[in-house]
This record gives sequence, C-alpha cells and structure tokens, in this order.
Amino acid sequence: MKKTINQAYPTMALEKMVPMIVALMTVMVPHYAEATTTQPSVMYIPSPTGNFFMASGKAIPTDNASVVLPSGNLCHCKSLCWTNINCEAGSLVPLADGAAECRLAYDGPHAYEVEDIADAKYFFLESSIAGSYDFEPDNLLYLRPAELDNYDNAKRFCAMIPGHRLAMFKTMVQFDIVEPHWRPSSEL
Repeated sequence: MKKTINQAYPTMALEKMVPMIVALMTVMVPHYAEATTTQPSVMYIPSPTGNFFMASGKAIPTDNASVVLPSGNLCHCKSLCWTNINCEAGSLVPLADGAAECRLAYDGPHAYEVEDIADAKYFFLESSIAGSYDFEPDNLLYLRPAELDNYDNAKRFCAMIPGHRLAMFKTMVQFDIVEPHWRPSSEL
C-alpha cells in the first residue's frame, strides 16, 4: 500500500527536514522528446567524449573565461574544449562585427554566474559537477551531489547551474525518489 506524506512522517514536520542537494532539471534526450511539450532550458547530450549539457542564451562571463579564442561555429568551439584537457565548460558568443568567440572555462557553472547573451550557446561537461546524475522513473534527470548541505545552500547551488533547480515533489513517485536523501538538520 502506498503511503501518503503524512503517513510517512507522522511525528516529524517536513519543514524541519533539510533535503540533500538534489538538483532536478528538465532535460530532453531522444527517447523522451515525444513526451515533451515545451522546449527545455537545457539539453542533455550523451557523448562518447563525455556527456554534457547545453543551454541557449547563456555564456561564460569574459572575466571567468580561462581562454578566449576566435571560433566560427559551435562545433568548432566544442572541439576546442574537448582538445583542452582542463576545459570543463565553453560558450560560443556572437560579436557585434558578425564574428564569434569561444570562451573556455576550467571550472563548471558552480564556480561563476553565467550571463544572459542573446544567441550565445553555453555547454558544460556532466563531469564538471561533483555528484552523479540519474534518470528516474518520472523521466526527469536528478543530480545527487557528493555532499549534503542545508536548504539555503542547496538552493543557491542549484540556481547557479543552468537548467537545475532544487528537487520538489508533486507526486508520490517523486516523493519516493527524493525522500531517501533527506536528513534531519541535526545530522548535517
């Protein structure tokens, strides 16, 4: 028999529990495309050279770029990142003269705040985020970070990564996915 949330925690108020940082994002991969009705904020792209996420309209700020190179297209920019052993993220940014630059960063999005630039393309390696990503039965991709944290820090961490948000459950299936990762604040 399925439990309701109140039955699962009858003596402990849910607001007194602090969830582990479990980032929940909307992603699209080929076998889920037909079920998606809106364009996701990030695309999850499986790749033999390392899985990565891509977001349109986002870019690495110039001050946070480790390397800035001229680039003709997104494929070239990604190739520049793949051939640089330290690269964790990149962005193709259009310039006023019609050219484009490729900004590469040696850190993923958790280390800086990406900026909004129309027509820019931002990508970051899955491996740039400490933790593990898994598709769950609700067809969403969940990040289980390497370390527990409190609610405020977890929310701030998720907000820094394009397409991520702190997990929230709307169904019992989602509750069953998230619940094993909760800890009372006294255990953090």
